Parts: sequence; C-alpha cells; structure tokens
Amino acid sequence: MFVCLIQIQAVNNEISQLVERHLATNNPADDKLAPFRQQSAIIARKKENTAEQLTELRNKLSALEEELQVKYCVVFANDITNFRQVLSVSFMASNSQHRSYTY
Repeated sequence: MFVCLIQIQAVNNEISQLVERHLATNNPADDKLAPFRQQSAIIARKKENTAEQLTELRNKLSALEEELQVKYCVVFANDITNFRQVLSVSFMASNSQHRSYTY
C-alpha cells in the first residue's frame, strides 16, 4: 500500500514537471486558442452564475407556491364555514316558513 502511494506521488511529480516544461516552452501569447479558452471560461462562469440564480428562483417559487396554498386553504376553510352558516340560516328560515304553513 505504501509503495503504491510512493509510485503515485512520483508519477504526479513527473506530470507536474512535464506541465511546467510545456508552459515554459510554449509562450501563451503565441497560443492561437487562448482567446477561445478565455471565452469558454467566461461562458462557464456565466453559466454557473445563471444556474445558481435559477436554483434560487426555483426555491423562491416553491416557497411562494406553498404560501399561496396555505392561504388558499385558509380562504377555502373560511368559505366552507361561511357556506355552512348560510345553509343553516336558510335551512332554519325555510323550516320556520314551512311550520307557518302547517299551522
């Protein structure tokens, strides 16, 4: 196990040296793809920011939908209570009218 870690570390060091040599020999100013890489990095950052904004807006939307549903349930419950009161009043009125006819 320890030997494997040493080998991995040696390979990582070699890769780092190769990358350093490559960067030293290649002048970034001569790289014709550099503008495209820069544009790609800018677009990637914008995409990440937009994804974060989208997540925040979706969370806000779901919270507002839950709040709306709670308010709707309260209003609906009040409407049912009011409807029951109206029904009971109208039922009592109809019974009293009906009784007056039976006398």
